Amino acid sequence: MPPELAHLQAPPEQNRGSRARVGLLGIFLFLNLLLLLPFFLVLTPSEGDIPLSPTAGGLILVLMLIVLALVGYWISGHLQRRRLQREGRLAQAIVFKKWINVDSDGDPYHYVAYAFRADIPSKGVEMITRTELSRELYQQVPVGGTLMVRYLPDNPKYCSAEAPVASPAEHN
Repeated sequence: MPPELAHLQAPPEQNRGSRARVGLLGIFLFLNLLLLLPFFLVLTPSEGDIPLSPTAGGLILVLMLIVLALVGYWISGHLQRRRLQREGRLAQAIVFKKWINVDSDGDPYHYVAYAFRADIPSKGVEMITRTELSRELYQQVPVGGTLMVRYLPDNPKYCSAEAPVASPAEHN
């Protein structure tokens, strides 16, 4: 790897992952308690209260389950991104296509497609192609240009473009 890209090496392995997981688990449990407390308060009738209809109780339960699923999905994605930063390997990718899609409101979405070779344990080297939605990458990297990609060795399809690789002409 060229010396100017040495700063993109994966950081040394540190044993911080378990503390982060415990912290996120604590936050998740706390959110569960906050969400469940009003549910039990509403469903526990006191003297003179109008009882809650089964439909309203079911709606509250469904909404709580949706919120819990979204929080769980967010935490899972957060842990996966942290794992990518901690355990990810770097590879050089080549941009082979760029395009812009415009939605019905006229908002542009900039896409960059790239390919890289991933060294997969017990499988060898495999070519991986991915697409990222990134205006910054779209503007910085031309088709045929290169960028650095961080990927998980056991699941190289989970990857993230990190930085464009500067061409020799840009260093002068």
